[in-house]
Amino acid sequence: MSTPNTTPRSWYDQHVLPYLLDFACDLPFIQSQRRKVVSTDSGRLSHGPRP
Repeated sequence: MSTPNTTPRSWYDQHVLPYLLDFACDLPFIQSQRRKVVSTDSGRLSHGPRP
């Protein structure tokens, strides 16, 4: 069993990166590509380690 990554996240990782990812994922070209890839997937995404 591996241990979870305990490295503290930087200010950039916590405050800037989420907005950049949201912006990029909202671009029409990216949205159309994502629909092609994940159109059949369902479920919930998790950002953290599994419980």
